Amino acid sequence: MTDKKYWLERAKQYLFYTGPLDVGAQLCLENMKYGLAKIHFVQQLLGLQPNATFIASPDVTVTINSYRWQSGFGYGGKLAWGNGSEELIFLDTKPNCCGMFVGGLDRLPSKQKLIERSVKMKQERCEIDGVKIKWNLEKGNHFVDVFEVRPLNAQITLPPYAFMAHTSGSELKKKTHLGPGLYIDSSETLLDWAEFVATPFG
Repeated sequence: MTDKKYWLERAKQYLFYTGPLDVGAQLCLENMKYGLAKIHFVQQLLGLQPNATFIASPDVTVTINSYRWQSGFGYGGKLAWGNGSEELIFLDTKPNCCGMFVGGLDRLPSKQKLIERSVKMKQERCEIDGVKIKWNLEKGNHFVDVFEVRPLNAQITLPPYAFMAHTSGSELKKKTHLGPGLYIDSSETLLDWAEFVATPFG
């Protein structure tokens, strides 16, 4: 069945979220219908249960990655499909290596020191599992922030301040000794391995 309306209406039943939703969340969920519909179509085509779900997190929003967005996917949630044993990966989702570092601080650095340290980090050599990493704290939605800590439980000893950094290993988009890479538009190996399936949505 290639009826677009059918697949979009069906996909809506597999989107889970709590309100209230800001504009970014509303746009993301509207776009996710297309991504889920594509996944459901492919699952059915392969004889699998078309049961992919998207569970939105509180920060669900649009993605700044145009390829991902045009493929029907957003940011901020858990996308799941299958029973865990099926060898099926949807590369249009463009999974990435974004993550958070959180740590304690004994003293609050000045804004100037924080900026200077961030700039210096970009010049330092850093490796993760043998892959040379270039810090990208200034890209996209990445950031560094510092907070005052106020423990909710007096029995837990915490430092007076904490930092949080959101960054990613962009180098893992393409092929390394660890594997073929994560982004189909950055890895020739991944592109060669990929099987393209025509759906009503591309």
